Amino acid sequence: TGAGKTVIAAAAIASAAAKGRSILVVAPRREIVAQTSAKLTAAGVRHGIIAAGQRNPWPNAPVQLGMAQTVRKRLQTPGAVPTPTLVVVDEAHLDEWAPIAEAFPLAHYLLLTATPLRSSGRSWHGLADALVEVETVAGLVAAGHLVEPVVYSAQSPDLAGIRRGAGGELSATQAGARYQASAIMGDTVQQVLTRCAGLRVLVFASSVAHSQALDDAMRAAGLRSAHIDGTTHPALRDSILADLAAGHLHVVTNYGCLCEGLDVPTVGAVVVARATQSESLWRQMVGRGLRPASGKDHCVIIDQ
Repeated sequence: TGAGKTVIAAAAIASAAAKGRSILVVAPRREIVAQTSAKLTAAGVRHGIIAAGQRNPWPNAPVQLGMAQTVRKRLQTPGAVPTPTLVVVDEAHLDEWAPIAEAFPLAHYLLLTATPLRSSGRSWHGLADALVEVETVAGLVAAGHLVEPVVYSAQSPDLAGIRRGAGGELSATQAGARYQASAIMGDTVQQVLTRCAGLRVLVFASSVAHSQALDDAMRAAGLRSAHIDGTTHPALRDSILADLAAGHLHVVTNYGCLCEGLDVPTVGAVVVARATQSESLWRQMVGRGLRPASGKDHCVIIDQ
């Protein structure tokens, strides 16, 4: 996570395009589509973009980049998505691309993920013929592509008796209420004040209400803070993240929406103020802080 998977993908796509392949690139989020487009442009790859509410600038280009949800909808219209010979899928562990694979069964597939643990909990059998492990986290840290995580434990609530969903995850409403207990909330703020002084901090909360309460508590403690969740307008979300990157904000709290695709290398600390049964989600959250930046040689991880 954070090691340059999109740059590697852009090089592979450029190579395939030079050989005359017809390529469909699929990403799960608007932000990841934008980042991938920038990397493809930097690699000299002209490409179309399949996105809701946006005119495709190069509909006949051999490389088409689309958001998974939009591509799935366009597949319902014959010919709306050119038939690819190669499909490149980013964040493939999310399984959002499965209907696309059904639509193009004769294509080759390159599945990209830093956390090859499928969100459905199923194995890769029948979907992938080979698993290519490019590098380990330790190897990437040693090579300077990631920074060292420095992990501190902190207070966490008693989560016994909380209802679990089909995937084994705790009920956000119930878990968020436990994490909003005054002692736990106070420790979260205190950890940020004492261990993350001078750092830009990303906080993963247990629910929307918990994230909003943490945002209020951070500001009450004198920190410049903002909250993001799935209902935050994209323009406001972009503005908040730009302010965090530039250092105008100390803290951004969020619930359920900054786990993949966030590219803010200046984040120097990550607070995981939530429980999860998913190793993939855990690695994605921690990985938001592992990108290197000028003057940054480690990332503080507060584990609650």
